[in-house]
Amino acid sequence: MSFNRRFQGVAVQSLLKNIIWICIIAILVLVPSLSLPGLYNIRNGQVIFFSSFITIIFFFCILMICSQKKIALEITRIDILLCIAVLYIALDRFLSPLPSAFSLRFIELIGLSAFYIILRQYRVNYIIFFYACVLGGAVQAIYGLLQLYGIYPSNNSYFPLTGNFSNPGPYAGYILSGLSISIALYIYKDDLRILKIFRGKVPEKTGMQIKMFFLVISLSLMAISITACKSRASWFAIFVGGLFLVYHKLKPIFFKRVAKFKWLIVSLAVTMTLAILFLLYDINKDSANGRVLVWGTSRELLSKHLYTGIGFDRFSVDLMGRQARYFENHALSAYSNVAGEIRYPFNLLLLYLSEMGIFFTILVLFFCYRIFSSGSGTLAIIAKFTLLAQIVFAFFSYSEQVLAIKINIVCIVAFLAAQDNRISEARLGKHTWQAMKYIFISACIVISFFSLRYLKKLHSAFTDWDTAFQLYSGKQYMDAASFYASAHPVLAGEGDFLFQFGNAALKTGAYGDALKILGKSESKLNSYSVQLAKGECYRKLNQSLLAKKVYLEASYMVPSRLYPRYLLAIYCLELDQKKQAISIAEDILKIKVKIISPATEEMKNSMRIVIENRDLSPKEILNHLKINGR
Repeated sequence: MSFNRRFQGVAVQSLLKNIIWICIIAILVLVPSLSLPGLYNIRNGQVIFFSSFITIIFFFCILMICSQKKIALEITRIDILLCIAVLYIALDRFLSPLPSAFSLRFIELIGLSAFYIILRQYRVNYIIFFYACVLGGAVQAIYGLLQLYGIYPSNNSYFPLTGNFSNPGPYAGYILSGLSISIALYIYKDDLRILKIFRGKVPEKTGMQIKMFFLVISLSLMAISITACKSRASWFAIFVGGLFLVYHKLKPIFFKRVAKFKWLIVSLAVTMTLAILFLLYDINKDSANGRVLVWGTSRELLSKHLYTGIGFDRFSVDLMGRQARYFENHALSAYSNVAGEIRYPFNLLLLYLSEMGIFFTILVLFFCYRIFSSGSGTLAIIAKFTLLAQIVFAFFSYSEQVLAIKINIVCIVAFLAAQDNRISEARLGKHTWQAMKYIFISACIVISFFSLRYLKKLHSAFTDWDTAFQLYSGKQYMDAASFYASAHPVLAGEGDFLFQFGNAALKTGAYGDALKILGKSESKLNSYSVQLAKGECYRKLNQSLLAKKVYLEASYMVPSRLYPRYLLAIYCLELDQKKQAISIAEDILKIKVKIISPATEEMKNSMRIVIENRDLSPKEILNHLKINGR
């Protein structure tokens, strides 16, 4: 009888463990390719799915804990550093003098923290998770290539290939993680045996052939798609990671024989790296200079908030305002034609310095040092190669904003943390655990209940947002405004949502309400588009000084865009300020347009009409514009 109970207990433990790792594989494979219907924005659907799935896994973890007679938790230095980092962000968010509001990044952080804990406590052979990352990347590579050949539509009209992302940048970053793992698994194919779960069921030779076929096909698909993305950051990341891989692969054989030339080899590698970096810069200088502009305009932000930072998820609040001040004081800057509407610094280190300050950044650097110091086996080398490639990519992109990339990174970090030196092991004996079990389980159930309840509200809010957006696109502004109002209590801190809500209120003629909503949007996400909408509100409310001020602010934010100055010129004519309108028209004709389109040509032609009719009254000039359909 006792034997049967023990056997049943082991069987239940094994079943629950298998369910947990199957759910983890589902997350790694499905989240990047997921697009929930009826929700605004692909990322929102991915967050809902990921968070819900994590809660489900959490439930199975509770069941597994219930079936255990005692508990043992191992803690490493990496675990401690990650715990400090998460607590640092949480304290910064909730103890900040600024009011806490909705943040999708913070919701992701909570889910990723839970995912890390699950991986650390209920791990199986991590190689199966690495293969899941490769499979997820291969699926996205196929999807992207189908877009490239016109079989599936792209998510961005400017780019033919985006995968299940908004543009090629984050798509390339995600493909990079799968490609890195597949390259390393192929190179170290002889060091890694067939997956343990297939041993005894599949012959070793057959298993090796299946593995090689899968890796070669996946690697080829991802290599083609990442090349088609034209993402220079991903190419450079692969090169730098490749140097790391070559070093570890050849170290036992090659470097012992040429030890006296090691500094020459290092110098050659550094020279090659710099040369390739320069060549990649030269391919598209405008794009690279745009990033340099963002890094430059962030220096003032760093100098003023070096120690504490401006707060988690607040970089997009300050950046465009500082860019406007730069161009206001440097009207002839060479960067005028490469400036755009930016939300991220395109540099992970700069993001951490700006938002969280220097102490948090030092903590992150120490964490990176610890990560690359842990583990020495083949899988550890594969994990470090993949992580290094992602870090290099993050110095030129905004991969920290992409959930699918962060999920893969958490999986890799959890594996390396398991390889780190254990500093403590917390054990709860049978009697202690029995006394604490029900309190712990009750607390977990309460947390799960409120998490699912919040996710349900969030899902409903995202659904209302999508409905409102569809109605707004169909010019049903009154109906759209009502759906925005329905979602507002949950999404009151989401900058994009508030901007759209404010625009809908503007279209319905509620200019005062629109201005209040846009003001809240500006405090969460200050942008060129927000300033234009505010200008229209002030214009309708006959507040001419404020209208002109925000139109100018928008024109300083992105100097190469004609629309703010065009609106200002027309508004000056309406205010009977002909000289100022003519001066603005002359400035518009001097601006080099970044992207020539029918709209830009029409605006320039309108300004030519203004200048050609400078001897007429402002009303007569406006009549000329109306006659010409402008």
